[in-house]
Amino acid sequence: MDDDIRERLRVLDRLEPPDLRRRLGTHRVDLPPGRRPGRFAVAAVALVLALGAVAGAYLALRGTARPALPSVVPALHPNGPIWFLGGDNGPGSVFGPSSVYSVQPDGTGLHKVNLPARLYSITGLAVAPDGGLVAVSNGGGEFPPRNIYVMRSDGTGLRQLTSGDFEEVTPAWSPDGSEIVFSSTRCCATDSSLGGYQLYTIRPDGSGLRRLTEDTASDLYPAWSPDGTHIAYVVTPPNVRHPPPEQDWQIWVVNAGSTGARVLTNDGRYDDAVTWSPDGHQLAYVSHLSNDRDWQIRVMRPDGTGVHTVFRCSGQCYDGGYTLAWSPDGTEIAFTFTTGPADAKPQIGVVSADGGNFHVVDTGGVAACCLSWTPADTTPAPAATAQGATSLAGVGSVCDLSQVSGHFLGTATEGNGYLYSLPESGACPTVGTVPAPVYYLGVDLGSGQVSTTYGPIDCRPHCVRMEVFAAADINGDGTTEIALQSVGADPIVLITIYEVVPGGGIRPFVVEGPGDPPNTMPGPLSFPWGGVASVTYGARCTDLASALPGMLVWKAVLGEDGQPSSLHEAVLAIDGTTLTVVRISDHVIHSYADLPPDQDNFCGASL
Repeated sequence: MDDDIRERLRVLDRLEPPDLRRRLGTHRVDLPPGRRPGRFAVAAVALVLALGAVAGAYLALRGTARPALPSVVPALHPNGPIWFLGGDNGPGSVFGPSSVYSVQPDGTGLHKVNLPARLYSITGLAVAPDGGLVAVSNGGGEFPPRNIYVMRSDGTGLRQLTSGDFEEVTPAWSPDGSEIVFSSTRCCATDSSLGGYQLYTIRPDGSGLRRLTEDTASDLYPAWSPDGTHIAYVVTPPNVRHPPPEQDWQIWVVNAGSTGARVLTNDGRYDDAVTWSPDGHQLAYVSHLSNDRDWQIRVMRPDGTGVHTVFRCSGQCYDGGYTLAWSPDGTEIAFTFTTGPADAKPQIGVVSADGGNFHVVDTGGVAACCLSWTPADTTPAPAATAQGATSLAGVGSVCDLSQVSGHFLGTATEGNGYLYSLPESGACPTVGTVPAPVYYLGVDLGSGQVSTTYGPIDCRPHCVRMEVFAAADINGDGTTEIALQSVGADPIVLITIYEVVPGGGIRPFVVEGPGDPPNTMPGPLSFPWGGVASVTYGARCTDLASALPGMLVWKAVLGEDGQPSSLHEAVLAIDGTTLTVVRISDHVIHSYADLPPDQDNFCGASL
């Protein structure tokens, strides 16, 4: 591994910014549009147009003045939940899974968001000011690509905002929720170097990509001022492993229109994170020595004057982390810390704005990083989690419920499909550990209660949970089928598909003949989806020359540079609920651009 890659991995691991598979809660999947002929050609053209649009927007907007700033008046609000990335150990790192949690400042109401399957390596988190949307930095491990995604705060409606083989991290929202600022290497990455980080902004719908800073350093941890006029951030020297003595990590600020960048701290220390007070009158930031010792929270005015230490890590706080969040009411500051040199589970600490009244927020043993504190009066109530039983009409008490809508008997009837487990000995079974409980699939065809069921569905011994994956017309018959995913210990899931039978009943899709082992085995259809550092899987619907609908199931092996190097494809013809392999091929490829398209959806269903 060359020095440049080592440097980039060190920076990423410090960014704090997945047990991602232990997701709890209710997952609703929006009904996709109906199946249309020529899907492959239409998807290919749409992909080219989309990429062209993004590129055009970037070229048009780069270096231009920012549109008129919104009129935002800083205000104090009652404190709501603290959002964070959580996991067993080292959450927010590229080397392990992380999940999204929220918890009240008093330690009550711990909630784990039911995340989409694509979010398997999250290293950054930012919740919109109104609590409705969540921005994350997500990728496939320690190598690019790592891009910016947005979803609703209940985990639904995932949208990928940026793309390309870049590292894009540390997102933060504008105070009116109209833009997201983040750090990216897209400006400076080359074939031989991952490049430094610069700040960019983008709208939550993926439009308006704009470069904000242009310098030779790396710009990280942006924080937007409450009035929307400035962005504070951390500047690190180009060589982060051996910076010259005069090149410490500094806090800078830039006008939101990309002009007037200026340094605020230059004290020979490492200033690693920054947050604004909700009234915009002060900045709090992390400051420590090069050996991570003498960790402090310091506060200053937005012009860099009035610097003073409000909290120094000592006693129970052995070492502080690299994330801060000022409370919406302006009275407290949250941060992460560890209790000793061998402690791999950072906790959330809170102090008053003047540094007193230190206390720990109980997260139930979940390690924490990457904090975002939202007001109480704008945060949507979280969806019900699988901590306890839920009442499902036509079934009774169920556990670990996930849900999807669809036209299961044709366009004239819309219903709901439910995947659930059943209580055992009066309590819901444990989810997220081996073995998983058995599950059942139930369908409400519009009557208001489940009238058709199938099961038990047993994904054991290796999975830890099952959930709804998508709803789409897989076989082209004008009705919606239900895809389920079996979640294991790694980010790769197994997909199975079921059809609702007219007149009653549910049946699985089946592969006839030899299949394409080990990716597609004969018997009930099951194929992998997702990826790890060495391999990635996917599937898409297509149309065959025989006029039968088809499915392409593929596997890509990644080379030492993190790019795909070989592609294995199997094409299956679909006749009703029966699939037959009609073609197998292998190709040499060179990048993610050579992979099959439509990786952000499954047969038209958004993921």
